[in-house]
Amino acid sequence: MNKKTKITGAVLLSLSALLMAGTASAATAFTDPTTAVWGWDRGDTETSYAEWSVIADNAFDPSAPTGAFDADSSPEIGNNGFVLTDLVANNTGAFVTGTGLGGNVYSFSDTPDWTLDVETDYTLGAGTVDVYLQLKVLGTLLDFTSVTLDGLGYTTADVVYSGAAGGAFGGAEEEYLISWIGVEASSLYSLSWLALGSSMSLDEVSVDIGNYAATPIILPPSAVPVPAALFMFGPALLGFMGLRRKVANTVA
Repeated sequence: MNKKTKITGAVLLSLSALLMAGTASAATAFTDPTTAVWGWDRGDTETSYAEWSVIADNAFDPSAPTGAFDADSSPEIGNNGFVLTDLVANNTGAFVTGTGLGGNVYSFSDTPDWTLDVETDYTLGAGTVDVYLQLKVLGTLLDFTSVTLDGLGYTTADVVYSGAAGGAFGGAEEEYLISWIGVEASSLYSLSWLALGSSMSLDEVSVDIGNYAATPIILPPSAVPVPAALFMFGPALLGFMGLRRKVANTVA
């Protein structure tokens, strides 16, 4: 039985596999809520954010107590609004390449099968939330049909970057932005995805969750331009002037 396992460390590989697993190129930066105008900024009340770029050799310590962060389940790029973030490889062939080789998670013997469980320290308010998952992968690409949030298919999925990974052995590199819009608010979310086959290197992951209704975009009131103001009040002013002229003629 292929049990759901947490990654426990690096495994020796051939030089070519290690270079492929740890190779990364200068692609685009992940999208942030402010730039994308999702309706909130990272760090706002009723929002959560976590991002991993370098995964250490001692990641996902299985001895960590229930409810505590595993060794590298505390995202090093950013983390707010979460009690627990747990990135789990369900396939037994996954291993961490080590920080000297990019700090990626790679599998050459079976298909990478991922689960990202995130538990917030509040329920993000009542009603609905928007969830955004971003992935950067090298080698074998993402199987879009496999991507779910608590079993739900995504609302939108975009390839925001696609190119050559570079390095001695080449390979593809892609970045994805996947969203679930208006899903029921919760304190626990589970994201899942698969590769199209073996030899995917997971390079970077981020998740943003926000309650649009709780942090709306409020635009400052705009003053009425002078020409528009004259257009609005002009007819009334002309009517008043005509009435005054009529009264003056009557008196004369």
